[in-house]
Amino acid sequence: MSGIAAVQYLRMLRDVSKNLDCDSSEAIDFIKYVSKQARHREDMVQIEACKLACESSLMSNKELLDVIKILEVFLLSQSTVKKYSVLKIFNNLLKNPFRKSLIINVKEI
Repeated sequence: MSGIAAVQYLRMLRDVSKNLDCDSSEAIDFIKYVSKQARHREDMVQIEACKLACESSLMSNKELLDVIKILEVFLLSQSTVKKYSVLKIFNNLLKNPFRKSLIINVKEI
């Protein structure tokens, strides 16, 4: 699957995930798929998967720690666009009181 197709598929999953129950097998598969895509070889797919993971209420804070570590790597990149995208994701996490502790408890970003 190409990078653009993977990004579009993740965007479609964002809408589908809103109707999933937290304990269903589909939600578990969703979490596994998004976590796998967060380690994709293309940067745009990684960022979109991390964004979806952070926006999803199905992911626990423990599961999001790996996603945050992936996003931290993008803050060190030379690309301004990637840094801006990651900062937008972190800003949305800071707006959520349950997710805010993930950012605050990280030693260095």
